[in-house]
Amino acid sequence: MGHTDCEPTRAGIAACVAQADALGVARIVTSDLRRARAAADAVAGGTGLVPTVDPRWRELDFGAWDGMAPDAV
Repeated sequence: MGHTDCEPTRAGIAACVAQADALGVARIVTSDLRRARAAADAVAGGTGLVPTVDPRWRELDFGAWDGMAPDAV
């Protein structure tokens, strides 16, 4: 998705939580995009962790390809 600041999907958030559950997360740092912040908040859930928002973690900008599915590029 690159810099496209779209709403996250339920499936996307669930996938992030499922992957993080097996990692033993000690700290959460997220970009400032909505979908990344939503995933970070969901991963933090009941852990007591507070995500740190850092715009330097923002996803790559793919220019005209930003937001396009890989098979559409």
